[in-house]
Amino acid sequence: MSYPVAIPSLLVLHPVLAPLTASLPELSNSEVAGAPLRPAAVDEARLITESLRSAHERNPGAPVTLAILNDAHTRQRTIEVLHGVDTHLGGVANVLDRALAPFIDSVYATVARGNALTFNVMAEGLGYDGYRGIPKTVAGSGLALANTIAVGQVPPPLPTNSAVNTVCPLLVGANAATINSFTHAQILALVEFYNENFGIIPADTIAERQSKVLRWLKFGVRPLLSITLPR
Repeated sequence: MSYPVAIPSLLVLHPVLAPLTASLPELSNSEVAGAPLRPAAVDEARLITESLRSAHERNPGAPVTLAILNDAHTRQRTIEVLHGVDTHLGGVANVLDRALAPFIDSVYATVARGNALTFNVMAEGLGYDGYRGIPKTVAGSGLALANTIAVGQVPPPLPTNSAVNTVCPLLVGANAATINSFTHAQILALVEFYNENFGIIPADTIAERQSKVLRWLKFGVRPLLSITLPR
């Protein structure tokens, strides 16, 4: 079987790692969509993660930041999942690659989402001012969900259909202050983008909606009850 999606090298994602390639040349390795699965890629990805973790522990943030370490882990897990699929399917024809592509995209998005949530919880605990945007995992547009909770407060958002594993621009570089200043329209745009309602109900105030979005951004879950949660 082959790679259904391209997996860029960590060096492409983070050029700041260039000084480390002399001792860790695997940083330059990438996987091309359509190329046969490369068995060595799994061990290389694990080596990269462990090496960067050691470098971060010795000297946090120079140049291996928590975000870079998180991306290395995401990349490793993605490669492991892809090779795990190959192991379980054995000699199934390559024609299944195309059929599996949406599933792999969803797996990659789920892995990236989990790592983003882990980063957000750790970042808050360590005093970092900023969250990592959560990748979309629910396919399709959330326009119907957004209209359900709009209750005439703002005009319905425009129809969109964002791709799985993309991050809403509203969350890029966002922190708690950003979320707590979101308007009704911005929150509806998030609902539409992610096709999730974050547990928001029509009766929620703007403060309650902001609180639920903030909880989702940190924990990836909806509150069990419609209450205003501590910020």
